[in-house]
Amino acid sequence: MKVKVHGAGSIGNHLSHASRSLGWAVDLCDIDPAALARTKAQIFPMRYGKWDEGIRLLESRDAPKGGYDLIVIGTPPDSHMALARAAVAEKPRAILIEKPLCGPDLQGAQNLVDEAAAAGVAVFVGYDHVVGRACGLVGDALRAGVAGAIVTIDVEFREHWGGICWRIPGSRGLATATWLIRSAAVAPPANIRTRPTCGSILRISVAAGASRSCRLRWISSATARWTTIVFA
Repeated sequence: MKVKVHGAGSIGNHLSHASRSLGWAVDLCDIDPAALARTKAQIFPMRYGKWDEGIRLLESRDAPKGGYDLIVIGTPPDSHMALARAAVAEKPRAILIEKPLCGPDLQGAQNLVDEAAAAGVAVFVGYDHVVGRACGLVGDALRAGVAGAIVTIDVEFREHWGGICWRIPGSRGLATATWLIRSAAVAPPANIRTRPTCGSILRISVAAGASRSCRLRWISSATARWTTIVFA
């Protein structure tokens, strides 16, 4: 698999690392040379331990056109449609666009749908909760009718800042963080930073006009992940 990633920011680094973990060849592109330098010297090594020489860094203007199996759009939202439509013209097997797909006006969205369908290119939006176990359990519960007939769904995510800053040296000492481990009786390894809990509140309006809530709680670590569902 050969992958081109647009955008050397946070998500571009994440998806480049994920692709390399699968043994794929990665070209990481950005319009800003300083962003590429920052990726190599700071972001990637800080997150994953060291820079991966298997990632080729390219200014966007120098990036090859065509020959990729997957093209990833990890740039600011206002650039998504133009880059995605240009990516369709390269005819990869698939295109992954980081959320949100586009602005509220949906400008260019239908064009992208039509052009991708005509070219036979699959297009995905990078919304990981769709495939997360926690949301899967909630979906199963809703389909089983535990909340009644659903009229609207409103989702509110609440994530501690530590979920973003946990990799920064010294972040374990954040006084405001709530650090959780799987069992209070078992301390985490000294070289592993536990992460604070993340939460999601799903409010559901049912046909009778009542409101029910569903709370998901999980720990974003390799060893602990669970769901708590509460209907009120």
